[in-house]
Amino acid sequence: MRHILKLKILFFFWLLCCTIIAQQNIEYRIDQIDSLEQVLASIKNDDLQKCNLLLALYDLCRKSRDFEKSENYANQALQMAQKKGWQLEEGRALVALGNLYMGKEQYYSVHVNYKKAEKIFLKINEKDRLYDLYHNLMILFTFIYDDENVAHYAEKVLKEAIEREDKSIEIIAHYFLVHSRNHSDEQEMIDDYINVFQKALPLEDAYTNHIALNCGRLFINLNRPREALYYLHWVRVYYEKRNFHSSDLFSNLAKAYAILQENDSAEHYLRKSIVDGNLPTLTKLKVFFTQSFIEANKKNYKNSLELFKKYHKLNDSLNQAQTSSEISRMKNWHEFEQKDRENELLQFGKEKRKKLIWFLSGSLIMILAMFAIALFLYRKTVEKNRELNNLHTVKDKLFSVISHDVRSPLSSLLATLKLANRDLIDHQTQTLLLEDISKQVDDTNRLIENLLCWSTNQMQGINFVPIHFDILHIIQATLDGLSHIANNKNVKIINNIKNQQVFADPDMFSIIVRNLTMNAIKYSSAQGEILLNSEKSENNLIISIKDSGTGMSQEIQNNLFKLTTTKSQPGTNNEKGTGLGLVLSSEFVKKNGGEIWFTSKEGEGTTFFFSVKMSV
Repeated sequence: MRHILKLKILFFFWLLCCTIIAQQNIEYRIDQIDSLEQVLASIKNDDLQKCNLLLALYDLCRKSRDFEKSENYANQALQMAQKKGWQLEEGRALVALGNLYMGKEQYYSVHVNYKKAEKIFLKINEKDRLYDLYHNLMILFTFIYDDENVAHYAEKVLKEAIEREDKSIEIIAHYFLVHSRNHSDEQEMIDDYINVFQKALPLEDAYTNHIALNCGRLFINLNRPREALYYLHWVRVYYEKRNFHSSDLFSNLAKAYAILQENDSAEHYLRKSIVDGNLPTLTKLKVFFTQSFIEANKKNYKNSLELFKKYHKLNDSLNQAQTSSEISRMKNWHEFEQKDRENELLQFGKEKRKKLIWFLSGSLIMILAMFAIALFLYRKTVEKNRELNNLHTVKDKLFSVISHDVRSPLSSLLATLKLANRDLIDHQTQTLLLEDISKQVDDTNRLIENLLCWSTNQMQGINFVPIHFDILHIIQATLDGLSHIANNKNVKIINNIKNQQVFADPDMFSIIVRNLTMNAIKYSSAQGEILLNSEKSENNLIISIKDSGTGMSQEIQNNLFKLTTTKSQPGTNNEKGTGLGLVLSSEFVKKNGGEIWFTSKEGEGTTFFFSVKMSV
């Protein structure tokens, strides 16, 4: 509901701006109205000129905020146009009346006049006026919470705007289309809003700013303040260039920094947000919430509680007002539906046969739909059973890994400690055993890291946060962490990758490189070499990790990247493996929009490739 309220505020803010401009020129417009009224009185025979003058007077009176007089002139123009059969002027007059009723929030009357005008403009093929009218209808249905019709008219406006290369209206229509969409999850909603912002970015107009502000609010509501700051600071720069102050913006910035526990920045923007003193209710809510958050960060819990009480009280008041607004809207819709039913009863005789046909058609469609739903549910059941069987297989695999690959090194460690405690082994033997156990524990640690990372990704979904970054630093840091393992096996790692900027999640990228390089070390023999290279391919960067080790049999190649069927062979130093690292790498590559593949020949080595998006 608050999103709709913000759209209303935006629309009425635009009307207010128009009003301010009109008031600055009020004396000039009054002179114009007087002059046109004198001309109107002097015309005797030219009714078409009279009709156009009436519409011009409607427009001037509306801009001068004399709405009663404006409505009178619009009705006179409508009556004259209907009497004379002038369809274009009739449509213009209907739109004029609809615009007036929009300002009065008489939405049923707006809808009636707009729909009559639409029929006329379609009949006489007035594309330009239809384009403007569809834009108005899109806004109308936004105000009365009819998302289906918002989407319907937004699509019409969007299609026409693209044909006309009208970028500003194209972005507005796209925004309304996204806003009316029933999103299945939060990420889909975020992606849609970010997509609209990226499209609006080259324009840098007021709507771009409005979309960016909404993206910032959305990320704050989803408790992702770091991402919110990008959009909020974009708006801040936009406003600073135009010397414009926004309490709403600064209150959102303060709220984001408060959530991040950066109290100095939060208090800085909080002070900027309350400079005006007379704040809108929604902004006051954010101020109280942020002040409470900051006090809690400072451990001033008593002050935090008092501020939260103020926030809660104001929020209750706002909810009551919105409930009253909703009741009023429901009454308007009741009137809307009541008048529609009356019209249906008047047309019942003529429409009876048509309704029967529609009823039979609807019944047929319903039967087909029920059949389709039954078929869909059957396929879903089959798919769910397949997934369940797969989960059982994965469960058995994981229990096997935990019981064997985790318990075995722990048992060895425990036995060695017992022998050492009883002084049953000499120092040299103890040193050799500890070196062997240390290697096993390292392998087990990496296994547990991959196991925890994979299980978190499967059950909760790892937070995917792509950014633009240079890969060389991350790759080198990853290789440095593996250098002691390579040195112990006397394997040389050669990094030929140059610095390239990509767009991906850096943590996932590091895990992919680490697992693939560790795999290469595992299957390389002493004196072996591992080569890391990269090459560009269109908008992607392809990274390869090549070893000269044992390679893979065809059976292992066929089941790679599948946790349920993969079979991991021991390394050249008899290192254990489960294939989990490759499964995790494959999932992370796909999550970043890339692909992973390999070439391998038994006895000659293996090369793994994966692609990642380059920064544009």
